[in-house]
Amino acid sequence: MCGQYVLYLMLVNGFTLVAITVTQDPCQTGNHQELGDALKRSPDYAMDATPICDRYLLEGWYTAPSRVMPRSAPGLGFCNTLYPYWMKGTPPAEVGQEIDVEICGVGFSSCDKSFTVKVKRCPSFLVYRLLPLDSCNSAYCFENTGNCVSETPTGIEVVYHGVSYTSKTDGGVIQHEPVINLLCRFTPLLDSTLFYHVDWYVNKTRVLENQTVDSTALDKAVFSTQDLYVAGEKLGCSIHCIVGAKKTIAESPCNSSSSALFYAGIEVLTPVLNMSRKGQTTLRIRPTIPYASQTLEFQNQNEKLEISQPLYINLEFPSTIQSACVVDGTSPNLCEMKLPSFKYSERHKYGNTSLWYKEYAMTVYNRDDLGYAIQNSMILRLKTGGQGANAATVFEQTALPDIPINIHDDSTEWKGRYCYSRGDPHMRTFDGYKYECHHVGCETGITMVLYENKVHDQEVQVRHHKCIYPNARCIYTLAVRSGNDVFIIDIRNNTKYINFPICEDKSLKVVKASDRRYKLGFT
Repeated sequence: MCGQYVLYLMLVNGFTLVAITVTQDPCQTGNHQELGDALKRSPDYAMDATPICDRYLLEGWYTAPSRVMPRSAPGLGFCNTLYPYWMKGTPPAEVGQEIDVEICGVGFSSCDKSFTVKVKRCPSFLVYRLLPLDSCNSAYCFENTGNCVSETPTGIEVVYHGVSYTSKTDGGVIQHEPVINLLCRFTPLLDSTLFYHVDWYVNKTRVLENQTVDSTALDKAVFSTQDLYVAGEKLGCSIHCIVGAKKTIAESPCNSSSSALFYAGIEVLTPVLNMSRKGQTTLRIRPTIPYASQTLEFQNQNEKLEISQPLYINLEFPSTIQSACVVDGTSPNLCEMKLPSFKYSERHKYGNTSLWYKEYAMTVYNRDDLGYAIQNSMILRLKTGGQGANAATVFEQTALPDIPINIHDDSTEWKGRYCYSRGDPHMRTFDGYKYECHHVGCETGITMVLYENKVHDQEVQVRHHKCIYPNARCIYTLAVRSGNDVFIIDIRNNTKYINFPICEDKSLKVVKASDRRYKLGFT
């Protein structure tokens, strides 16, 4: 049913109410919208790294210029989605006709799910009242109805394509603004008369579309940091391009293919850091495109001065640790890395990738106070600083991917070792010696130290009393301390206290094996 609204008129004197229904024709401009990602919705387009999801599509009238919904089932994983939807019914044949048509979703069968939508034939296209789908990744398919080129270019990839400049003079100072360029490179088809349609995506959003080049101007399929800035994006994003061949400039391609994702920014080469307690490791990063900032050129008599600012990459952590980044007032900041920017007179260096496509390293230390609570894992975050130059804004205040850090204790002195006191009592020390303590030596009510380690601030105290046999002694009070953790078992005079009166370091692990048996571990 077409959209409509009702206008009520009331004639007061005659008390007459008239209802006039006004229908909005979805064929008219403004009453429908163009469905996005039309090229990727082709039944021949295999699902890429950024699949389409129509789960959040708003219900309404949609059209896809020069395209219709296919009437045969696409394959699973095509139309750039996992579960494609197609039209099982027949669209209206006459202009102005509006009918309900069955739509099918491919799943375990070619029509695993189905529902109906309204379709209306307009003078030169079909318009569909589409509904949001019930899951991701599911999407509607559309195929081209024009004069198609079935083949698609091969070898599609996004590559670095140099730095260009625009210059202007302001108050005697020449400002050289850099623009970093990326190229959608591909191998064209054998037919040299064909044109190529290129669309650019940043993450999952199409930000530059309808670039058209021919086989003599393949180097014009360019995406720049200026395009990124206009789109409101920053570096640290995934960029890809899709390319399709067509016979004329005006038409859209029937089929297209995608490049792999190109990460534009500063990649972390050590995505996870592992280090020993009180040890160190190396964090490594590398830019995938060069950092280029504005160059200011000053002319003073016969001398020319150029200024270009580097990019600083800093660690982010609590301010209480920040003081450790500078050892003394003149030392370099140990918690930052610096990426240089070539001056305008050195711009030819951007053509030599070995001068900027290289690794930068930072040593990361574990400052451990040898407390009992080891922070086994943490997250390290790097963020770029701002330099205030407009050309470098896509680099400013950009967070790099988080880096997990795992801390492990290499000390094996006590690993796997154990001691015990059980029965009446039979005792074993950490170093394997066994002792017996009966009526001689185990005096009732006297606190005895079963184990003590002053280096690690650990101690086990016990008290005994008579039990079982006349000469036997059993533990009735136990106190274990590890740093600022204390665990007590006290069963004197038919009382039963088993608890942690102090637990700050969380360095004691207690496991209840039975009502009369507990296992304690120093962590």
